[in-house]
Amino acid sequence: MDTRELIRLLMRVEYPRLLVLGDFMLDHYTWGEVERISPEFPVPILLEKKEEFRLGGAGNVAQNICALGGKPICLGTLGDDPEGDVLVGLLKEMGCEALFERVGTTIVKHRYIAQGCPLFRVDREQAGSSSQDGVWRKAEEILEQVNGVVISDYGKGSLDYTCVRRLITKAKELHIPVLVDPKSRQFSVYQGVTLITPNREEVLIHCQASPKECAKRLRQELNLTACVVTLDREGFFLCTENEEIHFPSLASFVRDVTGAGDALLAAFAVGLASGIKLEEAALLGAALSGFVVEQEGTLAPKLGELLLWWYRTQPRREKLLTLEEAAFLSKKLQEAGKVVVFTNGCFDLLHPGHVDLLRYAKRQGDFLFVGVNSDESISKIKGGNRPFITLWERLELLSALEMVDALLVFSETTPYALIQALQPKVLVKGGEYRNKKVIGRDIVEKKGGKVAFAPHREGASTTALAERVAKKFQEENPSLRWKWEEGR
Repeated sequence: MDTRELIRLLMRVEYPRLLVLGDFMLDHYTWGEVERISPEFPVPILLEKKEEFRLGGAGNVAQNICALGGKPICLGTLGDDPEGDVLVGLLKEMGCEALFERVGTTIVKHRYIAQGCPLFRVDREQAGSSSQDGVWRKAEEILEQVNGVVISDYGKGSLDYTCVRRLITKAKELHIPVLVDPKSRQFSVYQGVTLITPNREEVLIHCQASPKECAKRLRQELNLTACVVTLDREGFFLCTENEEIHFPSLASFVRDVTGAGDALLAAFAVGLASGIKLEEAALLGAALSGFVVEQEGTLAPKLGELLLWWYRTQPRREKLLTLEEAAFLSKKLQEAGKVVVFTNGCFDLLHPGHVDLLRYAKRQGDFLFVGVNSDESISKIKGGNRPFITLWERLELLSALEMVDALLVFSETTPYALIQALQPKVLVKGGEYRNKKVIGRDIVEKKGGKVAFAPHREGASTTALAERVAKKFQEENPSLRWKWEEGR
């Protein structure tokens, strides 16, 4: 999948409302340093430097749904304790709707990390229980208001399986997709759902065969639309009625597989609830889970972070975008706090002055959009004998430059419409424009951005280069000189 395909997929997400059920957990991280061993016991002493709370379990699924543009409604049980308050606060901060019955204690996983390496983990499981009648009545009420149901079952006791079966039956009647990560091994509970995403070890308990064969059998035995078996560092396997596809991991390296399954489940849920085909939702899941495993712990990216990661790590980068695609990308990058830069030119006979401009522009921010005049607009500006090389030749040369992130073509004589659509933070022009009117300055400065001028390299211009080529050609081919002048 190239970058343009990923952008098009994300543009089709329709901000679906998704009911998220399951085991909501709080991940508590303590980072520090170990410099000595305790004199009391032969154990390391961790000198605490920093702590952080993150969403775990079903909460991590919910934040990944938010990251992709979905709107989760989180429903379940939490402890009536400070940890539960922190978890609810994190969900609301992400934009999730949080509806919980407060009973027992909140599930907490406390990870201690020394010099960047895990030292040990302390878990606190749910100590209380409830009939949960109120929770499940609420779930059935909400069902008619959502585009899909997501169940993250870690087997911690938060789910009433009798109520789960009733909910699945009603969802099927309403033609609402139900997606499940069944870590509790209670696979039979999820008979007839749309999709399940167990890992390799979980399916082997039910079926002593290859992941491919296990996925095929589970899909048939449970009457599923699809079965996905996650394969840790090897990606995942998708089995549908008509296809059996292995999606390899798209990560350049694996730092931490924590949360990869949650990200994959979220991508399938958002995709299917938006009307995206299973195979396309799988591509979205491969991208999101690839990003997640390169991070430490359970962190969901903003779309701009995901797209920027994709641009930087994947070898297949289609740089030419439509204006609609570029505007979407620019918006998501800036929502993620990235600095978007724009510059433009004819780039007719690429020369060192162009390279200087593009290098300077790239240094001004995180992502560089380059506007390129069409052949027709160059003819209007430079005269009928220009351009020297065609648009597609110019685009091919620019695409090969590492500092260029994305290209757009415009047919007008100025790039004003492009700047209006992209709303860049920085507009870059050559130094020769310092005392001239800069098209688009009003748009950029109105939003608090700036115009930056690249240092001008004397003698570096397409006209000067063309004259040098013509002169050299005449000197080397004197017999053709008069014929050339006669034809002018």
